[in-house]
Amino acid sequence: MKSLYRITLLTIFLISTSSCQKKGCTDCNAVNYNNSAKKNDNSCQYSNENKLGTYSVSDSILIAPATQWVHRNYEIEIKRSSCAPNNLTISNYANKYDWQNGILSNVDSHISNNTILITEQVLEQNDSWNNLIVEESTGYFYNDSIYFTIDFTSEGGITYYGKCFGKKK
Repeated sequence: MKSLYRITLLTIFLISTSSCQKKGCTDCNAVNYNNSAKKNDNSCQYSNENKLGTYSVSDSILIAPATQWVHRNYEIEIKRSSCAPNNLTISNYANKYDWQNGILSNVDSHISNNTILITEQVLEQNDSWNNLIVEESTGYFYNDSIYFTIDFTSEGGITYYGKCFGKKK
């Protein structure tokens, strides 16, 4: 009798705890993320999905104080920021690469509709002469293209600014 009682209690407990698990979107990158949901119900919705990917870009940068323009072609990758549905990361910003550590410069940006806001930030890399101070700048997406301004200062105090534009691959 005791074992039947225990089995009944255990069954009731298991049923009640499994049915009490709140379902919803458990991916913090989704616009409908529900932090109280314990079980993903596949209802997650994402913004800016069509903007993710690799872009072939060209830039034209002025290196100050000299008046030397540099024109380059390279690739950037637009990725999701961690747990920020309206933010994206631009990987390989300004074609800056830390050769010593094998790290691309990643810049955080806020996306509203098709407008890009690159926030002011410091990109710290292990070789201190290669640190970048990124100034606030703007840009936009249009169809499968991206346009944004580049504005940063190296640790050595050299200022770089210009424009970057490209098309999704």
